[in-house]
Amino acid sequence: MKRLGIVAFIVVGLAHLLPAAQPDVDLVVNGRGLLPLKAGDWSGAGGVDVQLRFWKEPGFAVALSAGVEEWKAKREFYEERDAEGYFSMTVEGELLATPMGVSVLRRWPAGPFTFVILEAGLRYVFCRSDIRVETHLLDAHGDDWYRDAIIVDDTVVGRIGLSVEGEIAEEISFRGEIGFQKDLLRPSQTHLGHDIGATSLDAIGLGFGLVIRF
Repeated sequence: MKRLGIVAFIVVGLAHLLPAAQPDVDLVVNGRGLLPLKAGDWSGAGGVDVQLRFWKEPGFAVALSAGVEEWKAKREFYEERDAEGYFSMTVEGELLATPMGVSVLRRWPAGPFTFVILEAGLRYVFCRSDIRVETHLLDAHGDDWYRDAIIVDDTVVGRIGLSVEGEIAEEISFRGEIGFQKDLLRPSQTHLGHDIGATSLDAIGLGFGLVIRF
C-alpha cells in the first residue's frame, strides 16, 4: 500500500508540473557507475538511464526518467566438514533493477556554453533477482546439490544529483554528474518463502553522458 501511495504521488505531481505550453525539450543518455553503501550485500553496480527533460523556463525543468542497472551480489561461501560428511553453501548472482520516475531540476549558467544543474527525484525500482543460493550436502545418504533463488521486492528510492553540462557541438552537450540515492522503502528479501531481512540500494553514483536538444 505504501508503494502504491508513492507511485500515485509521482503521477499526480507530474501532472501538475508538466506545462500546458510547448516547453523546450532535451534528451539525456547517461551511463552511471554506482558504489553501493551496503557493502555486505553488493560488490558493485552500474547501468544506463535515459531522461526526457521539459524546461518550463530557462532555469527550471521537470523530467521523466527510465533506466536499467545491474547490481552484483557479494559472493559468500561457507563450508563445514566433519566425520559425518561435508556441507557447503554459496551465494552469488545479480539483481536487474529498472528504475522509473520523475525529477525536478534547477539550472544555472557557469559560462557561455556551460551549465550547473541540481536534480532531485523519485524512482520506483522494479527488481528482478538472479541471486542464487547453492547448497552441497555430502553424507552417507548421498551427494546432493540444491539451488534456490533469493527474491528481492520492488522498492522506491530518492535521488539527488549535481551535474555540469558543456556544449560540444550544435544541439549536443557533454555532461558529468555525481549523485546519491537513498531507500525510501527498504527492499525485502525472501528465500524459500522465508523473510531473510531487507537489503539496501543506497549508493553514490558517478555518471557521464550526452544531452541532445530538440
